[in-house]
Amino acid sequence: MSLIELLKQVSRGPQMDSFLYYDASTGKIEWRRQTKTLWFEFQTSGGAEVQMGAWSGWEINADGEDAWIRGIIPDDFGALISAEVVWYAQAATGNMRWDTLMDGAADGEAYTTEGGTEQVVTATPVADALCFSDVSTTFADLEAGDAFGFYVIRPGSGNTDGVFMGLKIVYEVSVE
Repeated sequence: MSLIELLKQVSRGPQMDSFLYYDASTGKIEWRRQTKTLWFEFQTSGGAEVQMGAWSGWEINADGEDAWIRGIIPDDFGALISAEVVWYAQAATGNMRWDTLMDGAADGEAYTTEGGTEQVVTATPVADALCFSDVSTTFADLEAGDAFGFYVIRPGSGNTDGVFMGLKIVYEVSVE
């Protein structure tokens, strides 16, 4: 790409919350929005805290056990890119199935105002390998400043045992 072509692309934009990105594999330049990553650690009311190497998390190994998180969405939150539960299976026998629920609200709203879609997650894990399971649908309605509660619960039988470590949220930054 010539310098003149580059300057033409640069002059088409920038937005204050964006940066210029060059993709070497395609030779293209594009504006991308700034992103940030949040990490929330699970707590539990039913399982035990376990450790594997330097990792620790909450074991869910019986029907009805759950792991949960409480948090606040930052004021610079613009749009959700992804939300993933980080966990690992203790054995590679069968599927791990769990349900999610999220309730969220701003100050003065009913605690279920931003209630997310309940989501059933099924994964076929490899023993002791980290899994990043997408739960973005559950968080689709959250907005900047919302407080939220989120949990995963193991329903039914026939599940493998899992250790739940945290929730990773990636979002676009807003400049408003």
